[in-house]
Amino acid sequence: NDKGTIFRIGLDGNNFSVIHHFSGADGENPEGQLLVGSDGQLYGTTLQGGSSRRGAIYRISTAGVFTLLYSFPSLSEFGSIGTAINATGANPRAGLMQAADGNYYGTAYQGGPGGNGTVFRMTPDGNVTVLHAFAGPSRDGGFPLSSVVQDAQGNFYGTTRHGGYMDVGTAYRISSSGEFSMLHGFVDSGIDGSNPNATLLPLNGTIYGASFNSSSGLGTLFRLDTGTGGVLPIEISVTPADILTNQTATIAHELWSGSSSII
Repeated sequence: NDKGTIFRIGLDGNNFSVIHHFSGADGENPEGQLLVGSDGQLYGTTLQGGSSRRGAIYRISTAGVFTLLYSFPSLSEFGSIGTAINATGANPRAGLMQAADGNYYGTAYQGGPGGNGTVFRMTPDGNVTVLHAFAGPSRDGGFPLSSVVQDAQGNFYGTTRHGGYMDVGTAYRISSSGEFSMLHGFVDSGIDGSNPNATLLPLNGTIYGASFNSSSGLGTLFRLDTGTGGVLPIEISVTPADILTNQTATIAHELWSGSSSII
């Protein structure tokens, strides 16, 4: 059908066979990896297809018994900043992961209430809800290409290709209760790179990742230390909140504090 396949191949490179041909109505153009669920079934996403042609989530047995679990809704409305929006997101480009709670988690590249993509949760029976809706540039990220991973404490980690302060990507964490934190907003410099496509790797209190681009145009490998509070962005408080020209304000952070004249 020229809409993608799911295939099987032996470990020795032989015995190649297609176990499912996508038709469009059941999904189209899969980009993400397959996941083996705790039930032994395979789970995945498609970029397009489904009932609204905005992507789908499916389950398939190794024998080829296919079930369409969810079709993402159409992008028929526009938000306040002109982005196309819907309830749960659209066009997922990464695969799923199964979390400790037994549910499946993934990212949708666009759509959602903010029009900049979502992190979603799917129950084993195919009920999808939004864990976080991205708000886009100058805020918390947008257009995620990566899947999410989970650490031992139940936190989810991932990246967005766009959004953040310079609109060149972010690294984020979402707690098991759904609290979102932007760990880093990329600035497209020799320090951190830009446009991360892949997900993050939490390991021993440190987070590792790769950015697709950089000032050299070749990308970077980076490390985020979440234990020192030295990772941008940081949260500060200013007293007083309203400041006039030539007055002095106190800027406070948990690691340092100081005074600064407002010019």
